[in-house]
Amino acid sequence: MKKINVLITLFFAALLIGCSSSSGDSDGGGSTGQNITFKFNGVDVTASVTSAKLYKSQATDEKMLKIIAETTDKEFEWTFFSGYTADDAIPTGDYLSSDTVDDGYAYVSYKINGNKYGMHNPDSGTLHISACNSGAKTATGTFVQTMHAIGETDDFDFLGVSIPYEINLTNGVFTNIHYEVVNLN
Repeated sequence: MKKINVLITLFFAALLIGCSSSSGDSDGGGSTGQNITFKFNGVDVTASVTSAKLYKSQATDEKMLKIIAETTDKEFEWTFFSGYTADDAIPTGDYLSSDTVDDGYAYVSYKINGNKYGMHNPDSGTLHISACNSGAKTATGTFVQTMHAIGETDDFDFLGVSIPYEINLTNGVFTNIHYEVVNLN
């Protein structure tokens, strides 16, 4: 979790003091019109990509690829962490999440009454990058992720919305998702 906290802090610091530079499209990550497909607790889902960014920090020796996609009632986030390299790609391979490893994870937020609520911790999963093209700035991969609700033991209602205790994302596929590169100085 230390990697997550450091990168999130760096990200917000860059936004606040304007010390970031980026290359890529101006549409929030160049991913308009792209989709990610998967099963959400066994139900087929197609989520529209709204943002994809590769954050690079040479100072902290880290990279983070974050892809965000949405449906009408949920926002999904996939995050991959690696060490810093000068190229504009995230390394291919498996990114694991468990109680002891935080190389990558998927996360779900529910959209309720104009707000977003994240209520599940990623427990176990594998996000896999099968191809990443630094020239085209595209990433391709697959994922599975299990999450459990924070502070709950059963399915529950939140602001009138039924929320499952356990979320299983399976058969996840994303293909040539275009991302923007953000250099954090």
